[in-house]
Amino acid sequence: MIGYDFRLHTDRSALEGGEYVEIQTGPFAERYWCEGSVYVRADVFALIDGPLRGRCGYVDVYSTVDLDREHGAECILVWREAARQIEAGQALRAMRLLGLGHVPLLDGELRLQSDAVIGLLRGLADVVERRLSVCERIAVVGL
Repeated sequence: MIGYDFRLHTDRSALEGGEYVEIQTGPFAERYWCEGSVYVRADVFALIDGPLRGRCGYVDVYSTVDLDREHGAECILVWREAARQIEAGQALRAMRLLGLGHVPLLDGELRLQSDAVIGLLRGLADVVERRLSVCERIAVVGL
């Protein structure tokens, strides 16, 4: 990979370092590194967290917030549409959807690693959708 680790991590033992965002099932219960959580590198999550910014108390990757079904649905829609745009060769449109129009040269990175980026966006959308189908809220935890 060139500059970013565009993977959704499910195996905590394989993580390197501590700069991750953890997606937990259920509301935040004052615990970290929970069994069954999924993880995204914090630098990568900062590229796709546009739908969260300014909503539900989320400020940046160091935030710890509970994501409800309404805001989760908004994120899911944006992540899926951004994945479709990248798949269609429209990385700049995807960047605008994600709120990243100000990051120079990122569209090239998204194109070069398009399969991984698409997989991450769709995988994250699937995880959030599944978890919010069984819980009222899920936790997005900056580590």
